[in-house]
Amino acid sequence: MPKRPKSHQIGEAAIRCFNTLKPSVWVSREKGSDYGVDLEVELFTPQGLDTGLIFNVQSKGTENENVSDKVRIRSETLKYLNSFDVPAIIFRHCSVTNRSYWMWAEHASRKAKADTRSVTIKFDPNNVWDDETPDRIAFALNCLRLLKKREKWTRFPISWHAASPTEVNRYNAFIEPLLMALPFTDQARGSDGIPIHLGLDSGILTLSIATLYETSVVSASDDKNDLAACLCYLLIKLLVDLNFDRHAERAAEYCHAARLIAPSRELSSVAALALLEVPSKAVDLALMNGLQIEQDQYMSLFAAALNLSTRNFDNISNEVIIFFNESIACQKGKFNTSGLSYSLGNYLRSQKKYKLAIRCYNDARKSDSSYLSRTYFYRDLGGILFMSGRYRCASVAYSRLIGMEDTPNARLLLADAYLSQKKYTDAERVLIPASLHPSSIGSEALIKLKLASWLGRIDPNIRLFNYDELFLFRQSFLDCGDNKAAFWSHLVLTFHLENDVECWADAIFLCLVSDNVSIIEDVLKCSLKYCGISAYWSAKAQRPEVFTNLIVAEFDAFVVEANKAVRTERPYRPGETIGEPGILFKQGVLRMEPRVDF
Repeated sequence: MPKRPKSHQIGEAAIRCFNTLKPSVWVSREKGSDYGVDLEVELFTPQGLDTGLIFNVQSKGTENENVSDKVRIRSETLKYLNSFDVPAIIFRHCSVTNRSYWMWAEHASRKAKADTRSVTIKFDPNNVWDDETPDRIAFALNCLRLLKKREKWTRFPISWHAASPTEVNRYNAFIEPLLMALPFTDQARGSDGIPIHLGLDSGILTLSIATLYETSVVSASDDKNDLAACLCYLLIKLLVDLNFDRHAERAAEYCHAARLIAPSRELSSVAALALLEVPSKAVDLALMNGLQIEQDQYMSLFAAALNLSTRNFDNISNEVIIFFNESIACQKGKFNTSGLSYSLGNYLRSQKKYKLAIRCYNDARKSDSSYLSRTYFYRDLGGILFMSGRYRCASVAYSRLIGMEDTPNARLLLADAYLSQKKYTDAERVLIPASLHPSSIGSEALIKLKLASWLGRIDPNIRLFNYDELFLFRQSFLDCGDNKAAFWSHLVLTFHLENDVECWADAIFLCLVSDNVSIIEDVLKCSLKYCGISAYWSAKAQRPEVFTNLIVAEFDAFVVEANKAVRTERPYRPGETIGEPGILFKQGVLRMEPRVDF
C-alpha cells in the first residue's frame, strides 16, 4: 500500500496547528491548488459578525528543531503572495518544539535581496505566535484597510509608553510642539485613524504601525531639539512611504518653519521632496540641511525632482538656479562640478535662457575637458547656439557632432543651421545621405533637400527664421496663383513652426494641388511625426474637394501604417551606441529637455 510522503504529513500537521491556534470564530478555507497559498482566513467578531477582513496563509511545517525559527522561501513565491489585494502571512510550526511563528509576507519580502532566487526568513521573539497574535493581526488588517483608502482627513495619532512621570515629561518636551503644529498626530484630539507607536531606546527613535511598518533613526543626542527633529523627519518618511503626500507636506512645512535640522541626508532629501509644491520652501529646507554640500544620490534625486516640478508647472523658477549655484559653490575644489554645471545649463536651456546656458556648458567643459569628446555636448551646444540665432557657430558644433557620429538626425540638425545661413548647396550636400533613410527622418531630409534646391534657385531676400517675412513670402505666391511656389514657401513656414496642425494640414493640401504628389507620402510622414494624425484629419475635413473616395481609401491605409511606424521610432540620443547616456547618469547630469530631438 503506498505511503504518503513525510513532507505532506508535516505540512498538514502545520495547517492543523494553525486552525487550532486561530480564534474559533475565524473561518479558514484550504486553498491547496493555489501556488503558495495554503489557507484563506476570514475574520469574524466574537459575536459572529462579519468584519470583511481576510488574509492568506502560507504554512511551513518542520520537524527539525535547528530550523524551527527560520524558513527558506523562494523569492517568486513571496512576490506571488504579495500580488494579491489580500495580505498574506507566513506561518511556521515546529512539531518537535510545538512552537509557532508568523510574519507578514510583505515584511519578509523586504528582507529579500534583488535578483536572489530565495531568501531565508529568520523569526525573532516578536514573531512568536501567542495569545495576543490574533488581536495583532486583526488590528493590522484594520490599519491596512485605512491605508488603502488613503483619505484626505486620515489621522495618525502618535502614542508612546513611559514608565514614570519623569519619562512622560521627557517625551512631552520634544513631542508636544509637533502635536500642536500637526493636530492629525495628537492622540488627545482623537484616537481614530492609523495609530503610530513611538519608541525611544538607547538614542534610537522608532516609529511603527502595528506589525506592518517600522522605521528608525539614531538621534545625535538626548537634547529635546535633536529628538524633535528626528521625530518630525522620521514622520515625513513614514507618510511618504505610505503615500500620504499631503500629510507629509504639512510635516515638512513644520520642519521648515521650526528650522529643524535633519538627522541624516536621506531624511533631509525626503523632506525637501515632500515640499516641492512650493519650490522656494523646498530649496530653503534643502540648503538649510546642507543637501548641496555633497554629490550623492540624495542631492541628485532632489535636483532632478526640483527641475521637473518647476517645469511641470511651467514655472521659470529661480529656485533651481539658486540650488545648483549653491551646490557648485560648496563642492568646488572637493568634487568634480562639471555635471552640476551641465545640468544647470540644461535647465536654463529649457527656460530659453540661452546665454546663461552657454556659460554653464563652457564651465562644464573647463572643469572636465572630456566633454569635448562627447557627442551629446555638441548636439546640446549646437541646439542652444541655433535657438539663440548664432547659426554659423551652431553649424560648427553640428559638424563636429557628425564627425564623431554620422546619423540622419545629426545631418538634419546641420542642414537646418546651413539653411538658416542661406548656405543651400551645403545643406543639399549634407541632406543627400540622410534622405535615403527609411523613416520619418529620411522623409524630412528628402523634403528639405528639395526645399534647399528650390530656395537656392530663387534665393529669396528674406530671413528664414522670421515668421512675418515667411508669411508675406508665401502670401505673394498665393496671390499670383503659383501653387507650386506657394507649396515650397509654405513648407518653409511649416518647418519654422514645427508642430502647427493647420500648417501641416495646408501642406498636405498644397502638395496635392501643386504637382508634388511624388512626395505626398513624405509630407504625410512628417505631419505624423510633428503633430500625429490631427493634420491629416484636418486636411480631409477642410478640403473635401481634393480628397475623393479613392484617394481617401488609399491615404487612410497608408496613414495607419505610417503612423504605427513613426510612433515606434526611437528618439535621437547622441552617443547611445557608445554608452554616453550611461556616462551622463554616472555624473548625475540631468537630461530633461521637452523635445528629445532638440
